[in-house]
Amino acid sequence: ICGMAASTFRLLFQGNAMGHRTVSGRLKERLTAVVTDYQFVLKELLEDMAAKPVKAAVGLAVAIEAYIAYHSNPTFQDFASMSIENGNRLALLFAQQRNPVSAAHVDRLKSLLGSNRIKRVNLIVGSIYLEMEDSQNAKYFGAHYWNLERTVTSLPARLVDIGFMGRFILTERAMQNYDEPE
Repeated sequence: ICGMAASTFRLLFQGNAMGHRTVSGRLKERLTAVVTDYQFVLKELLEDMAAKPVKAAVGLAVAIEAYIAYHSNPTFQDFASMSIENGNRLALLFAQQRNPVSAAHVDRLKSLLGSNRIKRVNLIVGSIYLEMEDSQNAKYFGAHYWNLERTVTSLPARLVDIGFMGRFILTERAMQNYDEPE
């Protein structure tokens, strides 16, 4: 069996006496074609960049910004830890010192996280956190009726937060003056 495997390996990857193309020959041809294509595209790209430097700079800036946004997209764990941190910041203050807007926002986040009613929608460069009507655990028994489906018009009421570039926009706005009562 070992001798048969060795001869098959030799036939496939080293060629055979009948002059048939081997797997390695086909692979080499394919890789050569791909590398040649990429070299051609890169050469054209560099020529275009030299001909239109402003367009190239704007395109490069957009590509870098998209890369940074993709890699700094906040996760659900980031959202939960941020909510806990904000709750701890408010807990250090007396009730008279807290901003009611900040306190209400943090209380809403606590109750939604505690009942497992926040859904994260990943948008590649950002995230949207939405309130769900029912807990994740209740979906096994939930009824589905067409007239009770959520619509786009209910989206603003269900929006909990927007995560972008490692920040949570609505929570930052609510916590802006958390230690100054209105």
